[in-house]
Amino acid sequence: MSVLLDEETVVLDSLDFEVPCNRGEHAAEVMVRCRSCGSGSMLCRDHLAKVRQRVEEFLAARAFALCKCADCGDFGFTFDELVEVVPL
Repeated sequence: MSVLLDEETVVLDSLDFEVPCNRGEHAAEVMVRCRSCGSGSMLCRDHLAKVRQRVEEFLAARAFALCKCADCGDFGFTFDELVEVVPL
């Protein structure tokens, strides 16, 4: 990437435009956000899989359970019903 400043070209190297994962020291790959209020987290695919698995295990272990957004209180009967996963 290069930028022209006052007729002089400056090359910008090694810029880090990666968004960090909210659960670790590595790059996020998706944004998981509430379908109602839009609040969310930046996650890598591994952490997304772990969160999804925990939610699905919680729902499967109970006869009548719901997923609930911590920010707005909206709920869904499944992980995908409550949140949308947006690739970065």
